Amino acid sequence: MFKKVIVSFILVFLLFAALVTPNAKAQGGGNWYNQSFEEWSAKVFDDSNPQEIFGERYTYAQVTWILHSLQAFAYGDDLINCVNVSNGDLNEIKDCVKGLQESSSFINSPVLAIGAFGDSVLSLHPASGVEYVADTASRLKIIPSAYAQGIGFEGLQPALKAWKVTRNMTYALSILAVIVMSFMIMFRVKISPQVVITVQSALPKIIIALILITFSYAIAGFIIDISYLLLGIIAALVTSSGVDISSLNMIPFFNTFVMGSGLFWSLILTQLLFLLLFGITGALVGALFAVPTGGLSIAIGGGIGAILFLLLIVLMIFASIKILWLLVKTTINILLLIIAAPIMILAGTFSSGIGFGPWLRQLVANVAVFPMVRIMLFLAHYFFWGMRMTQEVDLAGWTAVNPLGILPSGGEMAVLPGYLPFSVGTGLLGWILSFGVFFLTPKIGDIIKSMIEGKPFAYGTAIGEAVGPIGAAWGSTPARLGKEAVIRGGGTEIASRLRTKGKLATQIGDQLDNILNSKRGS
Repeated sequence: MFKKVIVSFILVFLLFAALVTPNAKAQGGGNWYNQSFEEWSAKVFDDSNPQEIFGERYTYAQVTWILHSLQAFAYGDDLINCVNVSNGDLNEIKDCVKGLQESSSFINSPVLAIGAFGDSVLSLHPASGVEYVADTASRLKIIPSAYAQGIGFEGLQPALKAWKVTRNMTYALSILAVIVMSFMIMFRVKISPQVVITVQSALPKIIIALILITFSYAIAGFIIDISYLLLGIIAALVTSSGVDISSLNMIPFFNTFVMGSGLFWSLILTQLLFLLLFGITGALVGALFAVPTGGLSIAIGGGIGAILFLLLIVLMIFASIKILWLLVKTTINILLLIIAAPIMILAGTFSSGIGFGPWLRQLVANVAVFPMVRIMLFLAHYFFWGMRMTQEVDLAGWTAVNPLGILPSGGEMAVLPGYLPFSVGTGLLGWILSFGVFFLTPKIGDIIKSMIEGKPFAYGTAIGEAVGPIGAAWGSTPARLGKEAVIRGGGTEIASRLRTKGKLATQIGDQLDNILNSKRGS
C-alpha cells in the first residue's frame, strides 16, 4: 500500500511538472481546429492586438458572458445596479436597496423571491388551540363573535370547516364501528392470539375515541401554540442571558424571531451581497491554494474563481428551493393530519398500528419543523454577523440584512490548530459556518421526524444527501460521457508532453496511453 502511495505521488509530481514547464513553440503548429492549449492561449491573450476579434477570442468571450449571465440571472438587475452605482460604498448600497424596498413591494431577484415566499410559508399558523377556544366560546355566547374573529381566526376557517366535515362523518362512522364491535363481542373475535374482545375492553375505546375526535382540532392547535411558546422562551433566553448577542430588546426580538417574517429573505440577501461585494471566491481560493509554488497559486485562483463563485450561487439556490419545499410540504402535512384526525383516531379502535398515538407523533414531528427552521436561520445569522469584527458595523445595523440585530464581536484572525495549515479571518469563518448551517437546514426536517417518530436516520450522510442531485447529475450518462471524453483527451495531451521530458517520463507516457486505449476498448 505504501509503495502504491509513493508511486502515485511521483506520478502526480511528474504530471504536474510536465504541465507547468513550458515547451518551445513549434514553428509549424497544428491545424486551426485542433490547436494545443499553448497555441490557443497565445492567440487569445496576445497583448499586441488586444482589440482584434477572431474565433478563439470571441469563443472565450462568449463563455465568459455566459458565466456572467448566469450570475446576473440569480442576482437580478436591481441588486447588480445598486452595486454598480455605489462603487463599493456600503452605505450607498444600503440606501439603494432601501429605496427599492420603499418604491416597490419586491426586488427583482429570483433567489430573493424564493426567500420571500419561504418567509410567508414560515409565518403561517395552520391552527391554534387558543383561537379554537375563542371560536367555541363565541358560539356559546360566552364572548362576542366579533372578538373571536378579530384575533385572526378567519384565516383558519377553511381548515376548520374541512375538519368539521370529517368530524361529523366520523360520528356517523362511529355508529357503524359500534355495530361491528357488537358482532365481534358476540362471536368472541380475538384481537390478538391471547386476547378476546369484550364489552369491558371495547366500550372504553369507543368513548375515549369519541372524546379525542371531538377535541382533535383543539389538540393540534395547542401543539402548534406550544411550538411558538418554546420559541418565545428561546427569545427570552437570548435577550436576557447577560451576553450581548443582539441589540434588540425582548419584545422586538420576539416579534422578529417568533411572530415576524424576513429571516429567510434577509439571509439570502446577506449571502448575495457578501459574495458580490467582499470577494469570497478570491478569499477561499487564496486560502485553499496558499502553498509554496510561487505565482502558481495566483494563476490557479484566478482560473477557478469564476467557476467557484457560480458553484456557490447554484448551491445557495438549490438549498433555498429545498428549504422552501420543506416548508410547503410540512404545511400540507399538518393540514392533512388535522383534517384526517377524526378518521385516524376512529381507526385506532380496530387496529393498534393507527390511532391517536401515531397521529400525535406525526403531528408533533411536522410541527417541530417550523421552530427548528427558525432556529437554524437564527444560527446562520448569528454565525455570519457575530463573528465579524466589531468595527465592521456598516451593514450590521441594517435591518434588511440583520433583522435580529446580531452584534459583531469577532477578532481579525482565527487559527484552527490541527485542522487548517493557515489562519482564517473570523469574518470568512463566520460566512463558512453560516453557509453550512443554511445548506443543512433542509435536512433538519428529516432529522426531527426520525427522532420523534422513532425512525432510523443516517445523520452522518446529511451533507451527502443534501448534494445528492448534483452528484447524480454529474454521474448521469451525458455528463459521464463528456467527463470521460475530457479526461481521455487531456490524458492523451499529457502523455504526448511527457515523452519530451526524458526516458522515465516517456515510459510513464507510454503507460498512460496504454491505460487510455484499454479504457476506449472497454
